[in-house]
Amino acid sequence: MKITKEIKDKYIEYVCVYRARSGFKEISQIPNESTEGELRIKYSTKGGISAWLSEKLGINLLQLKNLEIDEEIKEKKAKIDKVYKKYSNKKTSSKEGIFKFDSFSEFLDWYEEKPIKCCYCGVEEEYLEKYFSENTFQYYRNEDDKARQRGQFLELERVVTAPKDKNVYSKENCALSCYICNNAKSDFISAKDFKPIAKGINIFWNKVIHEDKNLSDEELFNKKVEFPDTNIWEK
Repeated sequence: MKITKEIKDKYIEYVCVYRARSGFKEISQIPNESTEGELRIKYSTKGGISAWLSEKLGINLLQLKNLEIDEEIKEKKAKIDKVYKKYSNKKTSSKEGIFKFDSFSEFLDWYEEKPIKCCYCGVEEEYLEKYFSENTFQYYRNEDDKARQRGQFLELERVVTAPKDKNVYSKENCALSCYICNNAKSDFISAKDFKPIAKGINIFWNKVIHEDKNLSDEELFNKKVEFPDTNIWEK
């Protein structure tokens, strides 16, 4: 059978979204799939998860191996794995009842609708990766310094943090923010009150990114890094 785009998309869904390679427990969470016990009994002597994947995709094991080294698939997998890390880290570190996303599939759908830039200051993730690197002394000191583990990527942010029952990770209350804004706003400032601080952070990023370092703060504001004009400031 020829490997079609549909087969590649299904492979991405099973392996990256449903995390099928993690085990039969994860596979059993797929809608209309058998229980974990039934899957183990059926596939344990047939080749395990690889056999399950081959059967679901309608391809043989050699074709499955070729899929796994396909450059297009590897690139997509790397992007989704990056999002999964955000999801998994926050889910495992959150107190009970705080994390409201039902599944990674739901989280991924939410994430892919979001612009990949800070909801407060507007900086895009590509600039974060460039700034928070070995070239920035305050961020990178030496290979043994484990103090600065954040910064290069946008973080999951709870916009409304009070009252307590609203302070949850959900589709309605989450956004993506940079490390600086996330730290500065914390849980003590509303988005509305944080706006003037976010404007200052926007100026900071424009100073970092803009080639003309002689511009005033007023001239730099909203220059290359666009300041968000959204309803987040009403929250």
